[in-house]
This record gives sequence, C-alpha cells and structure tokens, in this order.
Amino acid sequence: MDSAPNFDEQLSALASYLGARREAILRAWRKAIDRDPEMTTGASLPRAQLDDHILKVTTFDGHLN
Repeated sequence: MDSAPNFDEQLSALASYLGARREAILRAWRKAIDRDPEMTTGASLPRAQLDDHILKVTTFDGHLN
C-alpha cells in the first residue's frame, strides 16, 4: 500500500495550513499592498473583496476550479 498522501489529501493539508494562517496572510498581503508604490488597485479594492480573494486561496472545498 502506498503511504504517500494522494493529491486531494495534499490539497486538503495545504488548505488547512493556509486556513490556520489566514489572518497573518491577510495582514501580510495588506501590508505589501500598502508598501508597494506601483500598486494602484489595492487602495481602491474594498477590504471585503481583498479578504474574499484571500479566503478563496485559503479554502479548499474538494473542488478545483
């Protein structure tokens, strides 16, 4: 029997890892946007939309889109 995790298990583990660090990721992303003078859309992107984008990255529901 192969003891290596399958692809779905690996994605689930990655999603759990990212999800557990979601707030830190959000803070770092916001800080990076604030510091980058070339980022012009960051200031106009509502925080809720930014958070939604991060949520999509840090959530795995078993489906790849």
